[in-house]
Amino acid sequence: KVVKICDFGLARDVMQDSNYVIKGSARLPVKWMAPESLFEGSYTIHSDIWSYGILLWEIFSLGVNPYPGIQVDAYFYKLIQSGFKMDQPFYANEEIYNVMQSCWTNEPGKRPAFQYLVAVFEKQLACINNSIYKNISIGPQENPPFQLSSTGSSLNETISMA
Repeated sequence: KVVKICDFGLARDVMQDSNYVIKGSARLPVKWMAPESLFEGSYTIHSDIWSYGILLWEIFSLGVNPYPGIQVDAYFYKLIQSGFKMDQPFYANEEIYNVMQSCWTNEPGKRPAFQYLVAVFEKQLACINNSIYKNISIGPQENPPFQLSSTGSSLNETISMA
């Protein structure tokens, strides 16, 4: 069994989506981009790992857009540069959230390899028992059951730090 991931987000009308920002002559999905891609234009397997961590966050938050409530503006870029990380999504266990955080390590070379990520998820799948399945038929939520913070501080505290 092989899982393949691609950017279906580019199949939507990015001209009207505030998550995509014009850089040069292209609209880029900045909320999914690694800091080195945003600030240096560097795109590598390491920046793909960062984006994969964002994808995991979306999956385990049932489709909530990343960095909910934060507009893509100078403040957003400051947050990313300062190392801000989204909080643990409601449906992610501690191990999955640790994987997300490792994908968001600011130093690209310290992010996990996809081979490691495959091993982590194979282990997770091997440990599944049917009692852990939840009814997640609810749709994406505008107000998710979690709060954004940086190292336990509130979003307002984070804003005042920037």
